[in-house]
Amino acid sequence: MKFRKDSFYLWNLCLLIGSIFLAVIGMLKIIRNISEGNPTYDQNAIVSILIGLDIGIASFLWMSMPGIGVVGDERTRKAGAKASLYALLILLGCLLLLGGVESFWMATKDSRLTPFILANIGIFSWGVISYYFLKKGDVE
Repeated sequence: MKFRKDSFYLWNLCLLIGSIFLAVIGMLKIIRNISEGNPTYDQNAIVSILIGLDIGIASFLWMSMPGIGVVGDERTRKAGAKASLYALLILLGCLLLLGGVESFWMATKDSRLTPFILANIGIFSWGVISYYFLKKGDVE
């Protein structure tokens, strides 16, 4: 994998390491609760895992994003439009799936994190898919 070499590379690498550390701390909190015989989850641990994964994915995508030249060229706009369509379809599929699960079980235990999780799915599916389309168009 070819990484970009610019002034923000070291900053993004530190963000990536810190986000992995934050996600691991959240996972260790959940594992500690389970090992103590308390199967309930701590909402702060789940939020720290999600934030750690968000920052980690964003910094990794920023570090490994291919050089695209002019921002407004035709290939970039087509990749963004195609990625937006696929991200919308993924988000609608997740909404249908969550709606079906909630109607099947009629009540969920705690659904306060649902909008946060759906926002993460939408944003990062668009980021990963646009990264794929931009990388696919490069000739090396």
